[in-house]
Amino acid sequence: MKLQKYTFRFEPENPITTPKEFTNELIKYCDSTNKELYIIHEGMEPVVLIDDIKYLGILEQPKMIDIPILPIYFVQSFGFKWVYLYEYDKA
Repeated sequence: MKLQKYTFRFEPENPITTPKEFTNELIKYCDSTNKELYIIHEGMEPVVLIDDIKYLGILEQPKMIDIPILPIYFVQSFGFKWVYLYEYDKA
């Protein structure tokens, strides 16, 4: 599986340290943005359907400026990792 640029990202309300916390944050995010969520695989890298598009969720350091060669990280994230969602393509 090859990852492309993320499709979207969000800052979780609480730190994510377990698969259940990851699931809860995805549910909160989709509820707050009126998106339809279906969880295919729960885990620390969950596979989900959001509005009928399959995504892989990955925790990453938040980037303030997203330049592929030189990402600049957002330093005020208090150690939280943000959720980045990538379109899931198994090819």
